[in-house]
Amino acid sequence: MSLVLHQVYLGLGSNIEPHKNLCTLLKVLENQFGILQYSTVYQTKAVGFVGDDFINLVVGFKTHYTPEQLVEYLKQIEQQLGRINQQGFTARTVDADLLLYEGTQIAHKDIERYPFVLYPLAELASDWLHPTRLMTLSTLAQQLNLSRDDMQAIAFNCSFE
Repeated sequence: MSLVLHQVYLGLGSNIEPHKNLCTLLKVLENQFGILQYSTVYQTKAVGFVGDDFINLVVGFKTHYTPEQLVEYLKQIEQQLGRINQQGFTARTVDADLLLYEGTQIAHKDIERYPFVLYPLAELASDWLHPTRLMTLSTLAQQLNLSRDDMQAIAFNCSFE
């Protein structure tokens, strides 16, 4: 692990018992990394397959983990929470994707593809410079102008004890 703390942003989603599974995931992340920044939470239609609606959000936090360590950690947590490794678009208990990692060229491809990734990310990190587009996330969101028609902001609360 690095001794330097790096800001990271993750895209999270679920459409199998989404409230339960996302709350469990958020608690695991909070226990591991401390205080999390939360975006607005959205309910969205399944993309690429017929299935239940997803609940999506973006979280940000600081970590000592390298990008590789963080991705491996996220895969382990997904598996512990019942995610089965499938190819393509399918229902899932949890999905946790590394979107951005401070000081690297890492920028997940879904940032530019899906409004439920871009808009919550821009909400938390509007002035963050996209490493390959070389523009802020708020500018990228304006330029791409992805449709928000299938996104509905929802109240989402996890009561942790």
